[in-house]
Amino acid sequence: MRRHIANLFVVMTSAVFILIFTIFYFYDWYILVGKSMLPTFQERDIVLVNTQTERFKRGDLILFDFKFKGKSIHFNKRIVGLPGDQVEAKGQQLLVNGKPFYSMANLPGRNVSDFKSVKVPQGHIFVMGDNTDQSIDSRMFGPIPMNRIIGRIDIIIFPFSRLKFL
Repeated sequence: MRRHIANLFVVMTSAVFILIFTIFYFYDWYILVGKSMLPTFQERDIVLVNTQTERFKRGDLILFDFKFKGKSIHFNKRIVGLPGDQVEAKGQQLLVNGKPFYSMANLPGRNVSDFKSVKVPQGHIFVMGDNTDQSIDSRMFGPIPMNRIIGRIDIIIFPFSRLKFL
């Protein structure tokens, strides 16, 4: 019986060690600021960011480093357009390659003002905040270089009441 408990302890300890190693190898944690991603993210949410991925798709939530007004700032936004995509908004509807990305009109804080079509250059992405009325994003500063991406936001880890895999 003691041997069984000792083996179980070794297995459990090893599993915890592997989990912690994996988290610290693939992920960094960040405290988010700003209201541009409400309601997806709240002010001061703590998130885990997968810094090892280089594959992104439309809809991914990312953290990136960007120079804005002479300062280097971490922004968190949603990828709307990939290299080669045509992005625009007409009648409060976000369109990517002429097709609705998602309806903005029926979600609080997500009314998109019309903007002219932008072709996303190679090596860049077009990002927007979910709270479009209070978001500084690619509509203002244009598509961002993909080499500025820190990683994909995968998990809200704190507050615990908002613990969520994204």
